[in-house]
Amino acid sequence: MTQYIYARTSTSDQNVNQQAELLQNAYPNSELKVEQASATNMNRPVLDTLLSNLIGGDTIIVYDMSRIERQLT
Repeated sequence: MTQYIYARTSTSDQNVNQQAELLQNAYPNSELKVEQASATNMNRPVLDTLLSNLIGGDTIIVYDMSRIERQLT
């Protein structure tokens, strides 16, 4: 079972480090995945690869559900 942190920002003006740092402090043994992708563009290669490589028992940790999927908010 692997825990993954998925940190995403929508614009180049935003800094993903704040999300990543907060989550890495809370989940120090997790593997960090970072992506810069607009909320209006559903093309997210880092997330797509992460999702396709998950196995039973793996966990994805996000700062906010909107980081994974805009339609969930």
